[in-house]
Order: sequence, then C-alpha cells, then structure tokens
Amino acid sequence: METRNSTKRKRAQRGMMGENMPVEAQPMTQQQAAQPVNPQPEAMKPGVEPMTQGMPGKLREGAAQPAQPETQARPPIGVEELEKATARLLRYQRGKASLDRRIVANEEWWKLRHWRQLNARFGKKEEEQLEPASAWLLNCVLNKHADAMDNYPDCAVLPREQGDVALAETLSGVIPVIMEENRYEAVYDDMWWYKIKQGTGVQFVYWDAQKLGGLGDVGIKTVDILKLAWEPGVRDIQDSDDLFCVDVMTLEQFQARWPEFADEVQGGVSVTVQDYEHEDSREDSDRVAVIDWYYKRRNAMGKQVLHLCKYTGQTILFASENEERYRETGWYEHGLYPFVFDPLFPVQDSCAGFGYIDIMRDPQMYIDMLDSMILKNAQMCGKRRYFVSDQAGINEKEFADWGKDIVHVDGPISELNIREIDVSPLPAAVYNVRETKINELKETSGNRDFNQGGTSSGVTAASAIASLQEAGNKLSRDMLKASYRAYEQVCAMVIELIRQFYDAPRTFRITGKDGSMAFSTLDNSGMRPMAMQDEYGVASVRKPVFDLKIKAQRANPFSRASQNELAVQLYQMGVFNPQMADQSLMMLELMQFEGVDKLKQEIAQRGTVYEQMQQQIAALTQQLEAMTGTVAALPEQPGGGQGAGAERMTRAGDGVSQAVRGAEEARRTDPGTEV
Repeated sequence: METRNSTKRKRAQRGMMGENMPVEAQPMTQQQAAQPVNPQPEAMKPGVEPMTQGMPGKLREGAAQPAQPETQARPPIGVEELEKATARLLRYQRGKASLDRRIVANEEWWKLRHWRQLNARFGKKEEEQLEPASAWLLNCVLNKHADAMDNYPDCAVLPREQGDVALAETLSGVIPVIMEENRYEAVYDDMWWYKIKQGTGVQFVYWDAQKLGGLGDVGIKTVDILKLAWEPGVRDIQDSDDLFCVDVMTLEQFQARWPEFADEVQGGVSVTVQDYEHEDSREDSDRVAVIDWYYKRRNAMGKQVLHLCKYTGQTILFASENEERYRETGWYEHGLYPFVFDPLFPVQDSCAGFGYIDIMRDPQMYIDMLDSMILKNAQMCGKRRYFVSDQAGINEKEFADWGKDIVHVDGPISELNIREIDVSPLPAAVYNVRETKINELKETSGNRDFNQGGTSSGVTAASAIASLQEAGNKLSRDMLKASYRAYEQVCAMVIELIRQFYDAPRTFRITGKDGSMAFSTLDNSGMRPMAMQDEYGVASVRKPVFDLKIKAQRANPFSRASQNELAVQLYQMGVFNPQMADQSLMMLELMQFEGVDKLKQEIAQRGTVYEQMQQQIAALTQQLEAMTGTVAALPEQPGGGQGAGAERMTRAGDGVSQAVRGAEEARRTDPGTEV
C-alpha cells in the first residue's frame, strides 16, 4: 500500500474558488525563463477572489462597481462575452441532443426498465401483454466490467535523458500514491461502468486547492457526459473551440460555496441539462446552473493557452483571463482541456462513441418479446377456459369457483352447450428463434460460456481454460488497450500538474513489492524549464520530458495459474539448468509471455557463472595433476621416505583436492554460486 506521509514546508494558503479552482503560479517572465521557475501562490482571504494590478477577479452584474482609473482597460470577459458563450453552449447542446437521448435510454435498458420504450415503439399499452425483462444484456455488461477490473492499469515513467533517470524513478513511485489518495480504483470502476453502458467514459484531471489543508494536490474524478457540451463534429476533444461543463446544484449549496453572491443569484436554472428518469421528483426552481467555460486563446507570444471562466447567468464567479497573472500562462500551463475522453467503439465524426448496450439491445428486445409470447402461451395453456352456450343454464359463478363441490345447472348438459377451449402450444420454431437470438447476443458481445469459466466439453485444467479464454478475449484485450491509452493521458496530465503546482517539497512513503518501505521527496524544482548553454554559447531552455509505459497491474486468476504452470513445465524441461543455458535462450527467444525478458537475463547470467566455475575447476584439476606427478618423480630418501619437501607437496595436493570437491559440491547445491 502506498500512501502520502507528510509535507516538508509550510502549506500555502488557498483561495475559496471551488474544488477545481487552483491557486495558480505566477506567469514566467523572460528574466525568469533563464532560471528554474518555482513561484509561490499568492495568499488569499477565504471567500475573496484574487485582485491583481487593479483587475477585478469577479464581475457582478447589477452590483456597484469600484471606482477605477479612466485608463483602466475593459476586462476581456464581461457580460457580453457571457451571452455569446451561453449561445454557443445552447448550440452545442442541440448538436448532442441525440447523444443525450441515447444515453438516457441506455440507462433504462441497464435498469431493465425498457418495456416503456418498446411499448412506445410498437404502439402497445402496458396492460396488453406480459413484460418479462431477462438479464442477458446485463450479464454481458457485468462480464466486460470484470475483464476491465481484472486488468487494472499501472504506470511506469521512463526518462528520455540520462540526467532524468532519478526523477523518473521518483515519479514512478509517486504517481500510484496520488492515484490511491484519489481512490482511483473507484474512479476507474465508475468510468468503466459508464463506458460500457453509454459508450464513452470521461475523466476530469484537475488541481484541487482545498486538499491537504490548503496545500493543494491533484484530483481525479469521472464526469457524466450529459453535463458536457463541445463543438459538434470534432473527433478529438482538444480540437473543440470551447468546452462547457454544467453543474446543477441547489441554491443552498451555491450560497454555502459562494456566500458573497448569495444576494445576487436566485433559484432557477437558466441552462438545462438532459436528465435521467428518476424515481423521485425534483424541482428546478431552487436549483442553480454553474457553468465551467473552458476555451483556448493565443497569448501575446502567439502561444495557445487554456482559460477558464466560471459563471452562472450573467454573474462571473471567476475568469482567469481577467487576472493579469493568468493572462499569458493560462489556467493550466499544459494548455489542454482537463478532460480525457475514452470511447469504447469510436464514431467517425464525434469524440463520443457507443457502447455494448447500443449493440445488444435489439437482440435483447426480441428475446424479451419472445419470452412474452412464450409466457403468455404457457399462461393460456395452464388456465382452463370453456365455450358455454346461452341455453346451457349453468351457474357461472359456481362454475368458476373451484371451491364449490356442486355446480347448479338449469337443463340438460351435453357437448353441444359446453366445451373446453383447446390452446395449442407454440411451435418449436419460436423456441429456436429465441435460442438463436441468445446466441447472437453472446457472439456479438464476445461473452461466450468459457469467458465465464464454463465449458461444454468438460475442460477443467487451468491452462486449458486460460487458453480458451485468451483465444476468445480478443475483444476485451482490444478495449483494454484503448483504455490504457486514455490512462496514459491521465498520467501525463498528473505529471504536468506536478510540474506546475508542486512548489513545496512533499514526502511520500513508497512500499515496494517485497514489502520494504522507502521515502521519496518530490517538488517541481527539477521539472521546471531550466536555462542551458551549448558549447558554442547558444542559450536554450530545457524541460524534462518523460515517456509513459502502461501495463496491467494484476491479471485474472486463470492467467496467473497458466503462467505458474508454464514455469513448472520450463523447470521440468531443464530450462533453468545452467548447463543448457545456450539452448534455453534460443527457445525463449521464440516465446512470448510476461517476464520472459527477465528470465532470459537471469538464465544468461547463471550460464556465465557456470562457465567461470568450470574454468576454475579445470585449472585446479591441472594444478592437482601437476603436483601429483611431481611427488611421484621425487627420489626416495634413506629409510624409505621422500623427505619433508615431498610431504609439503602432498599436503598442498590434498588442499587442492578439497578445493575441487568443495567447488563441485557448491555447484550441485546452487548452480549460481560463484567459486
């Protein structure tokens, strides 16, 4: 478990601008560009927006404006700009109205309440038929979500230059801590539910100035796509001229968050958002729509920067372009919209895709309609009904009451005046069509039986089940790779926010795979642009850039069991025997599985150690043979001995023999032991 431990410098004060209102760093001047940039955020009083160089942080429509010098320029964002922005917002909402309706309809299918849509589509009333709602579609969504969570991503930061190796290793350990503090597993879980159902998951990566008691930290959460509006027809959200996020809250929530505007803003939603079908009733009269308007503009240097205007109605709560310190650098220095779109099945002319419910709801619809027919037929066959002539004189009340032992009749009873109604069962073709639709739904979604651990042929071995799953999991692997690309964008934004806002050093506790703990300190001093000169004296600015490698943090149990079984098979084949290192490496070059590179490196290393041991043993053996031959060639001394010199050589030979035997014993005990 990786958790934040402490901070090492005094925490900066924060401004009360909401959870996505960071206390930004000052823009970098030309003089500062030649040095490491490490600005500190300005201190603000709670509830008061920043006032820099006489520029008001907020514009209050209808409120008395403070006296300003005649030379004071008009703020870039005013009431006129708000009206134009709201007009674009409404145009964007009309452009995505079809998408919004589809999302709301898919949510009803997810809740198994789709018969209202079917009745409206076919012009039937609810009381005219049975309305069964089978969960074949729901089961498919559950399995796709399980596949995603079985392959939860992990990020490794790689440097592009030798001097950034230590910083990249620190970031590789710190990013999981930041993710854990944001409960990212729950965020990832929620994003995947939305992505599978509605077709597009959206993650919001922002700087939360209220975290850590005002020091601030990175925040990540999911966003409902119904709240967003962008330029119609763009494939990449970063290509949109504007991006709006509408948050509808109660009047009490608004007044608690912005008490200085409590008298100016009244209840009533000026901009509506497509809403889901709720089980409870909601009033719009006591609600307020707060709009986050993100837009990109060129600054004085021609660089495209990102700005944010937060407003409701004609009241500006905050506008970064109206602040002198944000005007050139923008709201976030990375210049990107802080939203990461992750479509499941992409659409050519939209940044929003479609999901599994869009694909499977037609087969599910016909399955439920056939189920309705089958259940109605079973109900008719199980309930006995009769043709009764008016001349039969039967007491219908007593006849319909099965608790009556006697039924009175007036007149004779015969087959002519009373006869049971025969109901024929449905033909087998109806059941065959239903099974065909069920199989179609399974095949279309890739949700076959063995994907859920079941097999029709009785396969029970873990490796066999894993092989079948891997063969049928091409769709899951493909959608996971797309999601990993989105996660890479999320991690890249996290690094950029660290680069911009980590002015104060922070200490993190990193827990290794072996349970060991290490403490790392990180700030942005080594990540800010640095002045450099080449050998010819030409000045330049260097900013560390990193590559990101995304892989699955954990795999499903069958994959782990299959890999364990593969390791046992390699051991039985003698792959780990250092005497067969060359043959083992040749075989592993043709294989692909997780950890194969590390295994090849280990086998090559042990093979090298084994060769060195063999050379040392051969050298010791030659010395022993030479000493033995020398002793045999010495002349005998009077009395039958060979003298003290021969005895010393014999003892030396015995020592060499012991060394050889010790080396052989060490090699048998541990082939990797060095001699």
